[in-house]
Amino acid sequence: MISLRSRLGCFLAVLFLATVQPSIADDVGITSARLIELGEGGYALEADISPRMVAALRPPVVPGRFTLAERPTYRRVGVGLVVRYEFGGSEQPLQAGDALLLPWARSAVLLTARWRNGTVQRAMFPRRVVSIPIPIEVLKPVERTAVEVARQHFGLGFERLQWMALRALLALGIVSVAGGTRRAFRLLLVYAGGHALAMVGVDLGVPPQPPELAAAGLGIAAALLAGSALRDEEEVRLWPLILAAGGVDGLGMADVLSVSGLDPGNVVPALFGTLVGIDLALLAFTLFAAVLWRRVPAGRLADGVTVGLGGLAAAGVIAAVSTGFSATAEAGIDPADRMAAARYDLRSGTGAGGGAGRATPPPRRLEESAMIFLTIEPQEVRVEVLLSLQDFLEPLRIDGGPGSVAPPEVQGEIAARARRMVAGTIELAIDGREAVPLLARTDFVSVAATGVTTRREPVPEPLDTAVLGVSLVYGVDRPPSGVTAGWQVFPTPTSVVPAVWTDPTGSERVTLTPEQPVLAWANDLSSFGTPPIEAVAVRAPRWPLSSMVLVGLALAAGVGSVQRRWGGPALAVAVVAVSVAATLYPFVRTEVALPGLAGWAPSRSEAAEIVDGLLTNVYRSFDLRDEEAIYDRLEVSVTGDQLAEVYLENRRALELENRGGARARVDEVEILEVPSVRRDGEGGFRVVATWKVSGSVNHFGHVHYRQNRYDAALDLIAVDGSWKIRGIELLDERRLL
Repeated sequence: MISLRSRLGCFLAVLFLATVQPSIADDVGITSARLIELGEGGYALEADISPRMVAALRPPVVPGRFTLAERPTYRRVGVGLVVRYEFGGSEQPLQAGDALLLPWARSAVLLTARWRNGTVQRAMFPRRVVSIPIPIEVLKPVERTAVEVARQHFGLGFERLQWMALRALLALGIVSVAGGTRRAFRLLLVYAGGHALAMVGVDLGVPPQPPELAAAGLGIAAALLAGSALRDEEEVRLWPLILAAGGVDGLGMADVLSVSGLDPGNVVPALFGTLVGIDLALLAFTLFAAVLWRRVPAGRLADGVTVGLGGLAAAGVIAAVSTGFSATAEAGIDPADRMAAARYDLRSGTGAGGGAGRATPPPRRLEESAMIFLTIEPQEVRVEVLLSLQDFLEPLRIDGGPGSVAPPEVQGEIAARARRMVAGTIELAIDGREAVPLLARTDFVSVAATGVTTRREPVPEPLDTAVLGVSLVYGVDRPPSGVTAGWQVFPTPTSVVPAVWTDPTGSERVTLTPEQPVLAWANDLSSFGTPPIEAVAVRAPRWPLSSMVLVGLALAAGVGSVQRRWGGPALAVAVVAVSVAATLYPFVRTEVALPGLAGWAPSRSEAAEIVDGLLTNVYRSFDLRDEEAIYDRLEVSVTGDQLAEVYLENRRALELENRGGARARVDEVEILEVPSVRRDGEGGFRVVATWKVSGSVNHFGHVHYRQNRYDAALDLIAVDGSWKIRGIELLDERRLL
């Protein structure tokens, strides 16, 4: 049997192998972009593209209070372009609730936001129906209480008109079977009870249901209610049907929320706010419809209306099943803005919004004798140099005339000479001190508009077209304050060397000359650093004690009402108690370590938070290069007997794919779903989870992306008051980008 530590190590190795492959400079449809706050209400949106992608980008749709500059600007950076859109003119800055809409023909955007206070936020935004929505709240997070989350989602249930139409048909079915406002109100309370059960079920682990299924369930319930009205059935016999309709509706809304990017702990409050909004809207509609219904004469006319209602409900079921209700899920974006984005033909890059400027694509070769790329990251500085071999034949002591070819057997010596030349002349200083590289390597490479690729296998290289890529990697203990890189090898007195520096929020191109041979970078970012690794603490279970007490009171009152001990007031008390219990459920929880619950299994939302913290810690551990530091970080989240295996598997994976010295980095870990949580009988619990990992690597000025989805069962155990991963079983792996 494969050991638990081997399974965990192999899983993490697979992650890095599949997530980032720097040796393949393919275009997976992801664009690196930056949102920069300029001050005085102004902003700039920059995107890194290859010249052939110019037609794929259209002007962004910004909030209506801003004015977008008439035309974008373009500048060359390395072998690519940077397109820049500017907008401003508003006294109110971008804030949570705002959104940008990018009508770009791309699969996703990796966007880094740089705010004036120096903070930096980074996130991946996938494409939706016709555009890429950028909710500002993700880039400018605001801590919200559960009550604020519920209030924010109060109107979510009204966004899907077809779904609301089926709810209206259900309300009309209730009116037709009730005949009066009082009975209709009671039946609506039953429907709201179904919503409450769905909310509790989602919190306890009941999986959400597809919106199409929920909509079909509403239509079926409306049709059955119309039939019951024709048969004049008793009200109590309809309660299970209406309760089930409310439950299915609630589970459908939970599915909508599951893909909205909410933190797991906010799903239940958001669902509560959504369902309360739906219930209040249906209450108003039902009471209004009940008043009108009383004016419909009994007999054939009323029966005809009921039959028509049943027909409409049946048609709604067919529509829900056959077409589905695909919403754009572009929160915070006005429908008019969605229409503005749809005006652009994303395939041809033309549209009513007018065209953007054009830039001449650069030739797929080096324009100059050399190019320098300086990359600054929180834990390392990397210098990458491209050399046109024909311009350095003399410094490298290579004999050969026009048409000469370097065979594979001599390429190793040529690469070694180039590496020594670059290492001896680059003159890199970090915070004013000369730095010594931890890693130096050289490869023969090919240059294309999509980036630089290293040769997988040596091939004969013509000296007049060969390009060498030299990579030097320097370790740093903390984010540097300043970095300078000098260059002293100019083939002729008039030669120039393009140089580009890149940090987490942008890049800049400068030209080095014999008179100005230094590339300089200064740090002005307050949040530029490696995220800390923090233990995931074991907390006592949080119980909705107030709701439990109120439900007990409601049950006692309900039993008394049925047995006719207390009469009508008891039923009213039961209804009020259940309503208050449902209202308090998402918001009032008490941490209580009850006796006999050692090794308890948390709720799905709590388990999602635990898994998110542990996986993020593991991935972030490999942001460092120092072996001892990596072990120290891993030890926070992984049990000790697995540390060596995890480290070795990941190091081998990184070295295998680490072409040209570039290092894989995980940008984002997103927990998508936790379908089950159960105790394992060994003092811990097993979580079946689905998550998405986005990774990138900067390689000779070009960013390569990968995004994978994983389904796995994780065995977690509490050690000294903190959760740790004891084992993992990979169930499914899917490459998304």
